[in-house]
Amino acid sequence: NEIWQHNYGSKNNTELAHYMVQNTDGNLMVTGQSSSQTSSRIDGHLLSVSTNGDSLGFKYLASSINISPAIIFRQPNGDNLITGLTNKGNGTIGTFITYTDANGNFK
Repeated sequence: NEIWQHNYGSKNNTELAHYMVQNTDGNLMVTGQSSSQTSSRIDGHLLSVSTNGDSLGFKYLASSINISPAIIFRQPNGDNLITGLTNKGNGTIGTFITYTDANGNFK
């Protein structure tokens, strides 16, 4: 049985979710990527969602290169280690890693 359903994002971007983990408080942390219709760059994002589906926060993980965060590794203290791919657009693929607290704030 469906409990709730929500759409997140903006009309001007194509946004995809990749991975989700549940915090100890029941809220969800979701990684994904956004690509603008006016730009060729891809930005990673981190979305925090409450237990009833309301958005608690949306953060872009933007840089000068394309970022596609994929997996969240929940740490024993509740922090998040987020990994994924980078793409400089010239065929060079790399690894993306960032570390946040349980609320998605960068450490």
